[in-house]
Amino acid sequence: MGRPTKLTPEMHDAIIALISEGNTLKDTAGALGLHRETITDWEQRGLYEIETTHPNPDDYTRPQLVALAAAQGIEHPRRATKKTIANLCHIETPFTRFTRALSRARHEAITYAVRAMRKAGRDDWRFWQYFLSVHQPERWARSAIEEGTFGATDDAVDTGAALERGEKLLKLVQGGKAS
Repeated sequence: MGRPTKLTPEMHDAIIALISEGNTLKDTAGALGLHRETITDWEQRGLYEIETTHPNPDDYTRPQLVALAAAQGIEHPRRATKKTIANLCHIETPFTRFTRALSRARHEAITYAVRAMRKAGRDDWRFWQYFLSVHQPERWARSAIEEGTFGATDDAVDTGAALERGEKLLKLVQGGKAS
């Protein structure tokens, strides 16, 4: 038997709280007296266990396996065998719980940041240009603007039309009506 893990329920909660606030793994680890690699190792172990640690179908009834799948948000064919359902499920461990919580915490932080950016940039065209450049870089990134393909949807680009589209977008973003 190896030494006990430092991933206690208290450590789990502390890490998740810091990550959900937008802290990096490095800063979170430093704040809690851990190495960044320790947190990464726990996450990797959780991913491994999600993929490899399945319940033994002989130890469960089919309704129990169906309930386990439902609890884990797993859809399965209606007439799936016990073995099929068991192979879709995983056995919860501290590391699988940590990995799933870490993923949710990262998404929460990003969602919060996007909400805050949208609120702050509501009346600033630069925010919307940045937003579009991230989500559709082929059309809205600075390189597309400099090449005259700003907002273009096809290979043949009319620079005048692109500028006109840009002016209309700016009017819309600023609350005006596009003509």
